Amino acid sequence: MFGPEPGNGGSFVVARTARPSANPRPPAQSVVDHVCYTIPNWDDNRVNAALRATGRSFVSRSGNVNVLDPFNYPVQLANSEEENPWK
Repeated sequence: MFGPEPGNGGSFVVARTARPSANPRPPAQSVVDHVCYTIPNWDDNRVNAALRATGRSFVSRSGNVNVLDPFNYPVQLANSEEENPWK
């Protein structure tokens, strides 16, 4: 789970591996391109310094950082104001 404390919203992800069954499902036709976490009170310098401290390489522009997670999946960190799809 991630997001606000229990009872105030939040999200969760359930990852499962395929199991053989009597009626197997067809293979998935879609993929997840990347995951984006939005961050309130964004500060480019603070975010970039924290990532530099990890020793992990990343690409950044104002309000947005792209980095690979430990399993080499792309992760985007973004300013919650700039990445707000409802504005």
